[in-house]
Amino acid sequence: MTWAVSLILAACGGEDLTAPETGDLVIRAATQAPPSGLEQYAVSVDGGDAQALPLNGALTLTALPSGGHVVQLSGVPAQCGLAGDNPRTVTVPIGGQADVDFEVTCPIPVGAVTVTTSTSGLLPDPDGYAVRVDRGVELPIGVNGSLIIPDLEPGPHRLQLIGLAPNCTVEGDNPLVIETAAG
Repeated sequence: MTWAVSLILAACGGEDLTAPETGDLVIRAATQAPPSGLEQYAVSVDGGDAQALPLNGALTLTALPSGGHVVQLSGVPAQCGLAGDNPRTVTVPIGGQADVDFEVTCPIPVGAVTVTTSTSGLLPDPDGYAVRVDRGVELPIGVNGSLIIPDLEPGPHRLQLIGLAPNCTVEGDNPLVIETAAG
């Protein structure tokens, strides 16, 4: 007796068997103390066209072919540091999502203040004065002098003229609150 066996293959469900297998890629940037004027970075995938990436935000690329991709961040100022490798390789899973996070740290912008003293009268203070910033160290300044105080973070600061002789007084507020700006 002889047996005949038939094998029938069928595809069902209307799937396109030739459609590429894709996934999504989310690229994020987190920037500490971005310099004034910097609004965004540029990011490219696999050497393609650059796209805008917010300094503290995300860009989602959908329907990328699954597999390995190279992500390059550009536009990071020279004074800032980027954690990790650049470019970075990431694998996009089929039907899933891959994430790439760029962390950028920039130095806190600083400002400076110039303090100028002008003394009048018959008996000026014989040893000069001192200036104190935010209750910090005393910096000497002459009775008719000028002093630049660098490296002040932007914001309000308290300046006080101290070490005055008993016969001397300060015109105006002492201490004086000033506002410094970056740069």
